[in-house]
Amino acid sequence: MQPDNLLDPGGESCDEVQMPPEFVELTELRSISIDHKLGYFGEERFVIVGYSEEGQEVFWKDGCSSGFGLGHWQFFVEHLGPPAARRGIQLAGPGNPETHVAVVDRAYRCTYATCRSCAEGFWLAFTALRFPSDVACVRVRAPRFRPLIADRCGEASL
Repeated sequence: MQPDNLLDPGGESCDEVQMPPEFVELTELRSISIDHKLGYFGEERFVIVGYSEEGQEVFWKDGCSSGFGLGHWQFFVEHLGPPAARRGIQLAGPGNPETHVAVVDRAYRCTYATCRSCAEGFWLAFTALRFPSDVACVRVRAPRFRPLIADRCGEASL
């Protein structure tokens, strides 16, 4: 059962939400609250953060809203880029094409690197867990996350 406050996991373990195998945790950033440092001041648990070459700025999206963290690109490049690079993952930055984005779990203060489509598919699946009426959308837009939803919601939901 989901807690009322998504930032309070209600004493459940980190394993309560199964992170996909494509997500690589940047363990150096564990327990660091980086959301505000990247320009995100919303309330959602999971936030996708990346760098937009067009806007030359950090973008974020949480499923309810999206925006730019004006002036926060340097923190993104200097603090998220090196841990990701040590794992062979290239986060975008000035002059670097985007191959991956970061996903911040604000409840557990964990930061993951993954491909953008993986991040968006996961967010759709997580949304379906919170709002079961959205499961049909996940079925169409993120079919590879069906096992995650089936484990949590039951196969009948699919």
